[in-house]
Amino acid sequence: AANAHRLVAMANQIGNGGTDIYGSMKKKYEDFIDSRNGRSAKVKYMVVFTDGADSNTVVREGSGYALTAPMRELMDKYRESGIDVIAIGIGAGANDVQAFAGPGLHYIRVEQDHPEDIAEAIAKIAEQKSQGLGLLPDGDLTEFFGINR
Repeated sequence: AANAHRLVAMANQIGNGGTDIYGSMKKKYEDFIDSRNGRSAKVKYMVVFTDGADSNTVVREGSGYALTAPMRELMDKYRESGIDVIAIGIGAGANDVQAFAGPGLHYIRVEQDHPEDIAEAIAKIAEQKSQGLGLLPDGDLTEFFGINR
């Protein structure tokens, strides 16, 4: 109960965007390409946690969100390298993780008042990937993993 209370308090302090996901993901991709172990791994996935992306990563498009052209190109490189990308959006400002929908792109929305779902999401992703239980469905994994119920 004490840990749950602390998680709720931390989640309530989360901001509303500005995370440089593009820059971070670009650097991590370069690290992956430079790593023989990374390139030869059987299971490859990247989990990104954010409280909202900056405008170099995601843009508002109509009533939804889309990846910027440079971010889309980078995500194509991840896909070509066999790396699934899973964005976990935490808090009120993270609706923009919905832009992570497409081949090899996935997202989970964690409500600000349910921070315990962060650990559950991580555990379910790791279990699914490590046990080779098949491909993750593209796009929204929130319901697939039973998060936010």
